[in-house]
Amino acid sequence: MYEYFVSNELARLTIILGIVVSTIIYKRTGLTLGGVIVCGYLALFVGQPIHILVTVIFSYITYQIVYKILQKRFMLNGRSLFEIEILVGLIFQVSWFTIIKTLGIINVDLALLYGIGFVLPGVIAHDMGRQGPRNTLGSILLAASNLAS
Repeated sequence: MYEYFVSNELARLTIILGIVVSTIIYKRTGLTLGGVIVCGYLALFVGQPIHILVTVIFSYITYQIVYKILQKRFMLNGRSLFEIEILVGLIFQVSWFTIIKTLGIINVDLALLYGIGFVLPGVIAHDMGRQGPRNTLGSILLAASNLAS
């Protein structure tokens, strides 16, 4: 599935530092970063920005579908809203991964266009719904880039 170019110890340390940075930013600004693990997880992929971009695009599409279409048609709030966000993001990620695997034999460049994780788009979309896409994406990318440096 994914090839991580860092050791397990570095990945664990990055996730832990991401949680610390996320907590500090939340305490100072009141903005959440799409869940406490998101900025640490994205920081692992700073060297592969196309994966971050695809994840952000899936997150935004998930946000649009859930808040502009599904929430208007169904009574979604609280836990059910969060579950639908995770599910829609998961469907996008799995569908895209399947398309890449199917077409990857023909076009090797498609293999570079996968997102990060299967639940990250839904988690990020959840915070987009709470504080807006601009605030969420700005805080996530700022924290991930600072964490990676």
